[in-house]
This record gives sequence, C-alpha cells and structure tokens, in this order.
Amino acid sequence: MSPASARAGLKQPSAPEDARKRLVDAALNLFGRNSFEGVSTRTLSQQAGVNLAAIQYYFGGKEGLYLAVARHIDSRIGSLARPVLAKVEADLDARTPTREECFEMVCNLLEVMIKTTLETPDSKKWVGILVREQMEPSPAFDILYEGVMSPMHHCLSRLTGLILGLDPEAEETKIRVFALMGQLIMFHVSRTLVTRTLGWEGYRSSEVESIRAILLENVRALLGMEEKRAT
Repeated sequence: MSPASARAGLKQPSAPEDARKRLVDAALNLFGRNSFEGVSTRTLSQQAGVNLAAIQYYFGGKEGLYLAVARHIDSRIGSLARPVLAKVEADLDARTPTREECFEMVCNLLEVMIKTTLETPDSKKWVGILVREQMEPSPAFDILYEGVMSPMHHCLSRLTGLILGLDPEAEETKIRVFALMGQLIMFHVSRTLVTRTLGWEGYRSSEVESIRAILLENVRALLGMEEKRAT
C-alpha cells in the first residue's frame, strides 16, 4: 500500500465541536440502551470514532459526558416547549383567562409534549435514560427536572387550578396534573407495547393523530370541560 493510500484510509482529526457532538450522539445511543455502569469509556470513544482521551478532555470523564447528554435532551425538549411555556405564563400573569381559554392553553402545551415525545425521531433514544433517572436519580435528573419538567408541571398546575377552581399549589391540583400528563407518558415509555398491541409499525402521522385525538378528549373529560357544540 502506498503512503498516499494509507493516508486516505485514516480518519481525519475531528474539529473540537464535531468531536463533542459525536461523543454526545454516541452516549445518547449507548446510555439509552444500557445503564451508566454498563457503558465503558472505550466503547463510547469507539462508537464516536474519537480518541479515548477525548472524553476526559471535553467532558472531564464519563460522568461529565452523561450530564452533557442530559443537557442535550433538555435542550431538544426545551427548544419546542420553552417558547410556548413563556407565552402561557406571560398571558396568565397579565390577565385571568376564561376556563375555555385555559383549556386551549392546556391543549397547546400537550401538543408540544406530543410532538416532543412521539414525533421527534431522537425521542426513542431518550426513553431509557428518562426511565432510569426516575428509578435511580442522579445529578442528571436535576438538569431534566429544572429544565423543562418542573416548568411544564407548574404551568399546567396554574391552568388546571383556574379551570377547576383549585389552588395551583394544592396537592390535589398537582396530582391531577400528573394524572393528565401520565396518559401521554404511557405512549412514550410503552411505545413497544402500544405498537405491538395495535399492530402498528411505529408512530407515523396517522397513528400520532389517533393518539392525539383521544388524549385531548380524555383531558377535556378530566378537567370537566363540556364538549363544544357545533353552531
């Protein structure tokens, strides 16, 4: 083999941002399928196609890379959720909407959650990490909780309180919001069970629309909102 041919077969050095991205992508895949302890730094570096030392250099070790994955998930969810949350919170701070207006805001927030959990391609990779952090929380859970989880629940609690005439900080209100959100989370976490039971190949647009219609119908019932009558 000529020197030129040998050079052609070698991977070119990655730019810093490219190396970081490849490591986060590799970690997202591996941590999504395996526990933190079950993923070695060697496997991470091999999957990313970077030098083993890059994990320590860019993230300070495997723990830092795992936290970077949590921030990546939060960023992806937040890119869709935060603008809508900010708009709703600003509206609630400025006035007291009607029950129907509050319900429409709840639906808008649920639409964001549906898009994030069911329609975003990477969302399947997040499931293992999100479930594991619920069972055995690590510092990564704080990132996910403070980033979008808590703000979403807080906003839905304000809306639910207005709709039902409850204190948004009351235990009952918060539990009702968890019950409301739990319907959607089930379709995210139990994707394999849902698709196998229904004979679906995945969550295509038609399947997501079927889920969306029933979820919103259930939410209307849970919040005691009467069906709109055609005029």
